[in-house]
Amino acid sequence: MGQFRILLVEDDTDLRAIMRRHLAGRGYHIDEAESVVQACGILDQAAHQLLILDIDLPDGSGWEVARYARGCSGAQLPVVICSSHEPSAVDLQEENIQGYLRKPFDHHVLIERVEAALGAVESTFMSAAQPCEADDIEVAFYSSLAHDMRTPMTTLRTAIESLLADDVEWDAETRREFLEVVACSAERVGKYARDVIDLARLDAGAMRPHLQVVHPDEIHEALTRVLHTRRPAPLVTLSVASGTTAVLGDPGLIQRILLEVIDNALRCSPEGAEVAVEASGAAGEVWWRVRDFGPGIVPEERERVFDRHHRMHGRNRATSRGPHLSLYLCREMARLQAGRLWVEETEGTGACFCLALPSAVGK
Repeated sequence: MGQFRILLVEDDTDLRAIMRRHLAGRGYHIDEAESVVQACGILDQAAHQLLILDIDLPDGSGWEVARYARGCSGAQLPVVICSSHEPSAVDLQEENIQGYLRKPFDHHVLIERVEAALGAVESTFMSAAQPCEADDIEVAFYSSLAHDMRTPMTTLRTAIESLLADDVEWDAETRREFLEVVACSAERVGKYARDVIDLARLDAGAMRPHLQVVHPDEIHEALTRVLHTRRPAPLVTLSVASGTTAVLGDPGLIQRILLEVIDNALRCSPEGAEVAVEASGAAGEVWWRVRDFGPGIVPEERERVFDRHHRMHGRNRATSRGPHLSLYLCREMARLQAGRLWVEETEGTGACFCLALPSAVGK
């Protein structure tokens, strides 16, 4: 089996690592890619006998990789689709797909699909047809949200099943890696669940803030306690300008907004870079500015990032995957407190998210 070379195209790092371990353990030579551009570059360098493709990639679709592979080889290669979007039986027949892995999947099923595809007498390849976009915006939104939620669930299930497998003996370091994947994926699933519940409450008009007078120093103390539980501890500086007054707001919602914006900044920052959070007074309001030094957000996207239906594309921002549900929720939470949330223009690199809430002076 070592003679077979497989190109594995999956943008989820943890899931890709687990799949690689199982496939390499069967003697296959594995090349890996996490984007359309990277996959096409690898196809230019070597011939492959099988493609395992995730349809949803950061910079495009797995269908693009399939078309490019056909152009490179001049022949049809067996293809196994790895996605949460299940093609219809008609699509599977018409597109000549050799195998389909619906996320989440068992690693035994992965091996079975790969061996069946490589063992086929006649290898076939999928057509270049792009999936049609949903006509209804809400259907497209929830479909995208469901896919994004399936990714950590798939990784979580695969990691646990790998640990419980009787036919593999993992060393201590690998077991720890699996457990770290489990913890990270469980946290991501919990966050998605919380966001969906909050979205339902918001749409039903059931999210009501409990307004009270609170000083930015108290908010920062609560944020510090949360951030100190992270491992490794993120590099976040919190400061309050002299003379800054208290605000009239819901402490829980304020913390929720700032933590989401801080997490977004950390995801978009280079490793080891600082995220700066400063509170200051401004014309009857208190402003929080959260500044990072990542790739920034182009002007035409600065308002659209708060649209629950909008998906950013390309390499503009680490938040480019999926609808901006968390940022949409944060803006709505700010509005419930008579506040505002926006992206401010910055000099140089990075982005600056601003939260403004009414000052408590005179209230």
